[in-house]
Amino acid sequence: MPGDDLDHLDAWIAEAKADEAASARVRERWLTQQAGEQARFALVLSDAAARGLTVRVRTAAAAHAGRIAVVGHDFVELRTTRGSTVLVLTRAIAVVDTAAGTALGGGREPDDDTKEEDVVSEWLADRLADAAPDRPMVELQVAGGERVVGELRAVGVDVATVRTGSSPPAECYVPLTSVSEVTFLGSG
Repeated sequence: MPGDDLDHLDAWIAEAKADEAASARVRERWLTQQAGEQARFALVLSDAAARGLTVRVRTAAAAHAGRIAVVGHDFVELRTTRGSTVLVLTRAIAVVDTAAGTALGGGREPDDDTKEEDVVSEWLADRLADAAPDRPMVELQVAGGERVVGELRAVGVDVATVRTGSSPPAECYVPLTSVSEVTFLGSG
């Protein structure tokens, strides 16, 4: 009976498709597990930046949602969903949240087509020193939960000078080792 042969063929094709779909799900779960087991935090951050993912970076002081624009040696630059720029010291990051099912940093090395300008070899002190001549308004989150808000005046090897808006204005000297976050106020 030719009709029976076609029915058997249709059933065999449907079974093969179901088996292939199940195998693909198992492979995907295994690859995700392997990526997690081989992950390194710097690669997690770089991977999120390269993919342009919206993440939530949580510290002891705050949580910031946005996209990682730069991964430096000791900080990440986050462009927040509120439009500000926040520099967060890597050592201050408690958790990075992404959408469910997003495996990041699975031990992969940079792609062969990664351009030199995509690799940032900058330190927080360098980034702040570059910004200081423009006298941006900043908020520094420092040790002990303190905040210093004012105009960034200068950045030395290990200290930032901020002129506060108090009356009379005060010069605050902040050791960079005590800084966990820097938010650029205004246009960022």
